[in-house]
Amino acid sequence: MVGLDRPGGLRRVRAILHAVAARARRELAGVAGVVELGIDDGLDGADPNDYVARVEPSEVGGRKVAAAIIRGLREAGWTRGRR
Repeated sequence: MVGLDRPGGLRRVRAILHAVAARARRELAGVAGVVELGIDDGLDGADPNDYVARVEPSEVGGRKVAAAIIRGLREAGWTRGRR
């Protein structure tokens, strides 16, 4: 498929994802109720406890991602007073 097992494969996937995300940002810019959150918000690439594999968040990393999502939703006012 994308050749993750070949040199440069992961770089190619990242470039494709970046292009798709950039297009989505342009299309959704200013749309009410849309909250942009990076899936790796809250993760530390230097902390091996955040990942099970190179790109797979661990349980600890998953908790950090969930906390970042909740934080982003609260900042956008999506929690309706719940804490």
